[in-house]
Amino acid sequence: MFRLGQQETKRLVLVHGWCGALLGLLLYAVIVTGTAAVFAREINAWSAGKPGLPDALARPVDDLVRRLDAEVPEAYRSDLSLRATPSGHVALFFHTDEKTPSGETKARGVLFTVAPDDRILSRTEGFAQDLFVSDVTTALGRFFIDLHVRLHLPKPWGLVLTGILGLGMLVAAVSGLLVHRHLLRDIFTLRNETGRLVGFRDLHTVAATWTLPHAFILAFTGAFFSFALSIGLPTLARIAFSGDQPGLIAALIGERVAPNPEPAASGSLDQILAHARVRAAAPLLSVSIENRGRADATVLTRHYPKSGELGFQSFVFNGATGEFIKDKPILGSKPSLGAEAYMVMRGL
Repeated sequence: MFRLGQQETKRLVLVHGWCGALLGLLLYAVIVTGTAAVFAREINAWSAGKPGLPDALARPVDDLVRRLDAEVPEAYRSDLSLRATPSGHVALFFHTDEKTPSGETKARGVLFTVAPDDRILSRTEGFAQDLFVSDVTTALGRFFIDLHVRLHLPKPWGLVLTGILGLGMLVAAVSGLLVHRHLLRDIFTLRNETGRLVGFRDLHTVAATWTLPHAFILAFTGAFFSFALSIGLPTLARIAFSGDQPGLIAALIGERVAPNPEPAASGSLDQILAHARVRAAAPLLSVSIENRGRADATVLTRHYPKSGELGFQSFVFNGATGEFIKDKPILGSKPSLGAEAYMVMRGL
């Protein structure tokens, strides 16, 4: 298919072979665990022993929030996150932003796990990352996700390694495409009767070629996200935000509403969530409330994709009046080509 000189072909064969030999096993682990990571929520529900549970956030939550609000220190009442657990319970995290000993800004607060009959199953206090990592109901799903994303290596080296693996896979795909001069003929050729080695080589060519588009997509998107998270975002934060990564992320995501610190009563969360379910036509994934008790309070609801659609849905409501404000793109404050591209790449 491609006419290359003898020396160029030999070099490409060496590059192709060594990329496959050195990175093959790690790439195999990343790809297989990536398949499992897609079903992390289902795996968590299965491992918790309660698959097929109804949406835990479909229940009324106003009275529950008011009751728990009185049990947490006032410093943690400004923000609230709710999500359904794989066990069919509701996790409520009352929190605020605090500096860690290393100087990073992270969410710290009180995490409640509440059963469907309103019993408090657990109450823990600390930084969000530590609290959610200790959740045994999501341990198996997290294991597959962490193995897929960073091979259980510390930050940022795990992401750097998976990024290198993605580039190696891209090199192997391109070099393999170039070294096969009769690619269209080879992808239909299986010569098992001429010897085991020839049969394995033909099987390799056929399988690799038919999955080539999938390999390109996996390699490019995997390398992009790994290097963007490990190198791109920290570098951009240092250059444009003096190292303030939360500030960079806030700029990328976009402000929900204009700041207004005037005190105001909170609207009905049950009515807001009911409105969001009708608008989304899909189950709730999580709820995030910022600036509770203020006029600029907002409620962000996240939903699964509608039937037949790819992207997750997010809506912003006024937390004081309950009024719908806008659809929230995954990036920025309004729909854009970049947000659509990110959503497609994230799905891939």
